[in-house]
Amino acid sequence: METRGYFRRKIVELLSLTAMMVLLCGMSVSAASKVVNMQKEAGAFSYVGQCESGMTVYHKFKLTKPSFVLVTGVEGSNYGGSFGMNVTLCNKKKKALDESKYVKMEDPADSSTFAEYALAKGTYYVKVSNVGRYGLVVGAATKVKNIAITDKGGKSKSKAATVKTKKKVCGIIATGESTSKADWYKFKVTKSKTLTFKLYAEGTAKVNFTLYGPSYKNGINMADLKNNDASLKTIKKYSWGGNAGNLKVAPGTYYIRVKRSSGSKKSTSAVYYVYWK
Repeated sequence: METRGYFRRKIVELLSLTAMMVLLCGMSVSAASKVVNMQKEAGAFSYVGQCESGMTVYHKFKLTKPSFVLVTGVEGSNYGGSFGMNVTLCNKKKKALDESKYVKMEDPADSSTFAEYALAKGTYYVKVSNVGRYGLVVGAATKVKNIAITDKGGKSKSKAATVKTKKKVCGIIATGESTSKADWYKFKVTKSKTLTFKLYAEGTAKVNFTLYGPSYKNGINMADLKNNDASLKTIKKYSWGGNAGNLKVAPGTYYIRVKRSSGSKKSTSAVYYVYWK
């Protein structure tokens, strides 16, 4: 079983009140239009309505910052019960970014089933079809451990963003981005030493971290991580294909490449951070 990471726990806390409000309100029976705007409150977007037979409803929400997003919802029953529902995340052109996902909002909220995504800032839609009376909630976190999620990694080695020693940089591998896309970071070492690295990844994508530089001209695979436990504090001592904690380096400029591991689909995504000292 995958561990429930930091983002899931924080967003579950965020959704608790919203989920209860949706479940208790009985859900409006007014017909939904084809495109509706979700209401935003306390970092969560929500909508309650009805989807007529044969109708598809696109629920619009806008992210002003890169975010880790959880989507959940519930379909109401005329007999007082509730059911899960299928949702599809779409881009601003209403093109599906992932296959349909089954979700169910529960009371208590920490028992809910989610679809999860790391997303760049922008406009998105959640598509729902043929569900009758329902409630939909989208929770968005913009920080990990009080570090803002950014999208500042360089698009190539020559445009690598500088990451300072003892400073965590948090980035995203966004849903829908090409599998060949990578984020590049760089730092300079002035003398031979042993460096300590801390790496973290959370999401549906397995994330590869590779180090390049004078001591590793062909690159050295530091880690392939997926759904790390939030209690991760150090990375295991280096072994090929495993995780890197301490690496000896000669003076020079080094580059860290972050991308999906081989075989990952572009519908997968993750948030991550890199740290060195």
